[in-house]
Amino acid sequence: DVLASRMICKPLHLLDCCVETDNGNCIIVTSMDRAKDCRHTPVANRVLAIVPLDEHEELREALAEAADAEAMRRVRDDPDEEDVPVAFARRMWSGESPVRVWREMRGMSATRLAAGANVSRSYLSAIERGTKRGSADALKRLAAALGVGIEDLA
Repeated sequence: DVLASRMICKPLHLLDCCVETDNGNCIIVTSMDRAKDCRHTPVANRVLAIVPLDEHEELREALAEAADAEAMRRVRDDPDEEDVPVAFARRMWSGESPVRVWREMRGMSATRLAAGANVSRSYLSAIERGTKRGSADALKRLAAALGVGIEDLA
């Protein structure tokens, strides 16, 4: 009956697996390179590895964690990236002025930042309150004084 059943994916036929008798395992089609990390020796053909469902889920989680770790490594190793404490990030996400958030994160007074960026204190205050957007030149000087990229002030 098994060999006479419909072919699903060579070499597997429709009746090769039974949920009731095979404990709900599934057939995972993957590369041998990925299958080699399984706890159990995979049943292999040139392009087929069969692993229990729980191992499949563990592999997917491990791959996701590896991708996350790689992304974190790239950010960590990038000298232009900086960790921002969650409290400050939340303030920016909520719409507060990035200039004010970065200034406070740096522990700078508004007077010191205005002097360092060669802008008036009142102009800086208007930018931080959102009543003025700030010229490109002023934002560039503010970014330099804060030690951030101009895109961080957008």
